[in-house]
Amino acid sequence: STSLPMEISVHPNPSKNYFDIDLNNLGENDKWDYTITNYLGGIVTQERSINSSNIVVNATPFQQGVYLLQVILNNQKCNFKVIVIK
Repeated sequence: STSLPMEISVHPNPSKNYFDIDLNNLGENDKWDYTITNYLGGIVTQERSINSSNIVVNATPFQQGVYLLQVILNNQKCNFKVIVIK
C-alpha cells in the first residue's frame, strides 16, 4: 500500500454527460472505490475495487443538480462536489 496522499482530479465539472476521475499516484496493487450520492444522500452510482488510475463515469442518466463524489483508497476518504447540467 502507498503512504502518498491521494492526488485526484475530477473533470469536466460541471458536466453534462460524463466525469473523468483520475488518481495520479495510484500504486500498482492499490484498489479504490467511489460512490456518488444525490443531495438527499441516496446512492446514484458506485463502483468497488477499481485498479485503474482513470475511469469515466456516465452522468447522462443523472438529473441536473449537485452530487457528492466520495473516493476511498486505503481507508482515506476524499469528497468532491460535482455538478450536472442539462
